Amino acid sequence: MGGPSEDNLRRARVTLRSLVSDGASALPSLNAVADAIRLELERRGRVAIIYVRLDRYGHLESLFGWGIVGEILDAVAESLSGMVGSTLRRLDVVADFTLSDNAFVVLLSPPRSGEAISNEELGAVTRRVYERLQSLLLNDLAPGVFDRVHPSVGAASVAADAALTFEQNLQRGVALAMEAAENQSRVYDEELEKALADCIEHDELEPLFEPVVDPTAEAVIGYRSSVRGPFYSPLRLPDVLLDVARRSVLLDSYGIAARATTVRAAQGLRPDDLLFLSCAAVELPNAGVVALSEFYSLNKALVPQHVVFELDAAELVVNTVSLMRTLGNLRELGFQLG
Repeated sequence: MGGPSEDNLRRARVTLRSLVSDGASALPSLNAVADAIRLELERRGRVAIIYVRLDRYGHLESLFGWGIVGEILDAVAESLSGMVGSTLRRLDVVADFTLSDNAFVVLLSPPRSGEAISNEELGAVTRRVYERLQSLLLNDLAPGVFDRVHPSVGAASVAADAALTFEQNLQRGVALAMEAAENQSRVYDEELEKALADCIEHDELEPLFEPVVDPTAEAVIGYRSSVRGPFYSPLRLPDVLLDVARRSVLLDSYGIAARATTVRAAQGLRPDDLLFLSCAAVELPNAGVVALSEFYSLNKALVPQHVVFELDAAELVVNTVSLMRTLGNLRELGFQLG
């Protein structure tokens, strides 16, 4: 097994420091279990580390309330604890579970036979932990959490090494487990990006429209659009779809496809109705020209004066000269900005 990267070693040190003091979690701190880990290394020569990280996609707090992250972490901690005696054999768990930010660290001793835990055995345990956490997110939490929170589980085996201090050895093991979890997370992200590419290529984006109401006039002034992917995919959730697009190299292609399918479907608008289109600032250099061609070829009844490009306020903070020039050009073409 190769060594961990310097970046992951640094992150492992930060993670382990955060595990030293007892926090709000009922899980044991590293101080409470360090002697047990040290003794296990001296007695049996090896421990295994499982590292669980939770990756987030789309919106959580705005949809489920500000307490949802805590609820998820508590549920994962309870699920991990419940695995002892089943998925994780009770006598094999040295340190139970410690928590750092959105990640958990599990420390295991070798099998009771006394033989070193093999990579195959550790891989099997890792898969079982992953499957249990997937089941938790799907069945035991609010609908919609499953597709917005994805667990990645990595593992590493740590052997006693006289050339390293106990702290250095533990840091190395956590760093290797982190890298394994990151690799699993990267694979999942690649799968989502591939699904996004297929949606764009096969025209599988579906537009959604919600009315925009002027509370003063008590009237509908237009419609805000979003798009979703196929039903069978996490991308069917518009916020997850947009989040995946913004993380990928496909953002421009996604923006063009999303606007095209929206404009094509925006039939039957009243003459004064506004159409609100979300748009990332990085797309804006092409938005005006592309939008004009889309409108005249796909929906001749829609004119730029009735289209509002909605931008994220955080993106407008970076008001570069080129962005300001682009915004001015869009206004000259007749578009509104929101």
